[in-house]
Amino acid sequence: MACEFEYRNDSVIKVSKAGYYHCNETAGVDAGDAPVPGDGARVFYLYVPGFAYFASPDLGRCNEGQRLMINVLAAVPPAAAPAPSTDYDTGAAAGSAFAAASFFAPVVSAAAMAMAGLV
Repeated sequence: MACEFEYRNDSVIKVSKAGYYHCNETAGVDAGDAPVPGDGARVFYLYVPGFAYFASPDLGRCNEGQRLMINVLAAVPPAAAPAPSTDYDTGAAAGSAFAAASFFAPVVSAAAMAMAGLV
């Protein structure tokens, strides 16, 4: 799952839980995450279930509410296919003998939508 931020005259970084709540991080938690204020867009990939925290690296803007918490939910496995029924007259299986495999991308729910100006 990808999370894209578009912004003007600012930037966005992924921060720790403490950095989100205290607005005290100016560099992101990802290696090499050096924010460059300006106009642009950032894409973050959310592969792991759990909370992901984002904020403006400008501490004043973060304290004014430019931060976002996202809860990435685990993928839900598909339900097991019912066993095929048997046509006793012919001995043939009725219906499909298999179910197509399906994979679900992680579901993202916004826990806080306070990134005014960043989203």
